[in-house]
Amino acid sequence: MDRPHRKKEKVSWSWPKQFQAVGSCEAVMYSSDKWQKDGSKRDYKHIKEGPQDLLIPRNVLRDGHKDSPLKTYGPTLRIVDFPDTFAFLADCIGVQACLYCDEEETLGDYYQIDFPRSKVGAGEFADGSTFIFVYSKSGVHAVVLGSKLRVLKDGIVG
Repeated sequence: MDRPHRKKEKVSWSWPKQFQAVGSCEAVMYSSDKWQKDGSKRDYKHIKEGPQDLLIPRNVLRDGHKDSPLKTYGPTLRIVDFPDTFAFLADCIGVQACLYCDEEETLGDYYQIDFPRSKVGAGEFADGSTFIFVYSKSGVHAVVLGSKLRVLKDGIVG
């Protein structure tokens, strides 16, 4: 948001230590009041402008037809250097992703992954690289990494 922060908010969750890289993030969809002088919200879709990896904590993705964990492929990554602070960006609608379809990390089917009642946040690692993530009161649901990813005053780029 192109305005100074108004408050600090403490979260009740902690960052997961392990994620599975499940595929490529193709788009992040969100609802925001950016550019709206009356404060109303509009829906936006940031389509990736460079490679982006989608990381998910284990067993977060569910098969909507069976209400069971979705079988996912990809390496497990350990991330221990998340920052102490982050920026709230917008209410999350969901992400669109191309998921790995086998253990060789071949990109396969496209999915829209909805995260009801969640938020989109962004932060920077100590090396200056930007990440975007989806979270709610219950914790972190997804992290998006990309070498061109940035958050500018007008929104997400890269």
